[in-house]
This record gives sequence, structure tokens and C-alpha cells, in this order.
Amino acid sequence: MFKQPNFFSPSAGKQWERRKASLSINTRHMGYAPRRGINATKSSHKNCYVDWYSADMLLVAILLSLLSLFDSLITQQLLALGGSEENHLMEIALQKGHAYFMAIKFLLTSLGIIFLVIHKNFIIFKAFRVEQFLYVLLFAYCGLMVWETHLLNLASTSY
Repeated sequence: MFKQPNFFSPSAGKQWERRKASLSINTRHMGYAPRRGINATKSSHKNCYVDWYSADMLLVAILLSLLSLFDSLITQQLLALGGSEENHLMEIALQKGHAYFMAIKFLLTSLGIIFLVIHKNFIIFKAFRVEQFLYVLLFAYCGLMVWETHLLNLASTSY
């Protein structure tokens, strides 16, 4: 017959280990289920760091990074059509080459996005969370893309 392990004996750990490696994947590790309840997340996590980020923040970070890449591509096209770069730091990067310009722009934007996502629960200007600011930033970047596309259309029709 099968012998039940004695959990209270000193040699119990040798016979039976309750923490055996599981082959199943826990969906909490993939970001599908929050670790704490919704009420705890919204009310008690003010001006503090968290160890679990929502899928929304990942999506916002990816979208902002992609918009940054599209912004650099449209900027280069506008410069080829006679536009000028007004950001002095990016002007210096442009003088070193287009690939360098794209890399610096992507790096600086990505570092800023990471910093803001890490501080997503912090209150700024005593008015709103950084998380809300990220959504406003995403909306503003979309507006910038619309404006730059409009400028690109104007510049290409004039040539």
C-alpha cells in the first residue's frame, strides 16, 4: 500500500516536498489578473511604487514608443522637403546622421516613458496622477502626428 508521509517528522522534507515545481503557467504572471483588489489599487497606492503594472500601461508605453519612431521618420521627410528642426538637441543629433537621430530620439523618449510608467501612481501638480498624464501625452502625440502629416501633405503639394 501507499504510505502517507508524516508531515511532522524531521525527515518529512526528504520524503515529500509540497513546493514541487509546477508545469502549469499561472496567468497572474502574464498580467491577466491583478495581485490586489481594485479598491486597494486605486485608493491606497497614492505616491508609491508598485510591483505590478497593468496591460494598459504596457500598451500606452508601446504606442508612445511607436509614435516616437513615426515622428522621427516624418521629421526626416519634412527636413528633406525644406523644413527645419527647432529642437537644438535633435539638431545636433541630425548633424551626426539620420540613424543617430532616430536612435537618440527613440532612446530619450523611451527613457522618459519608462520613468513616467514607474511613477504612474504619483500625484503631479496636486491635481492628477502620472498615469492620467501618460494618457494625455498619448493623445497629444497623436495630435502631433496629425499635424506633421498635414505639414507633410502641404510640403509635398508645393513641390
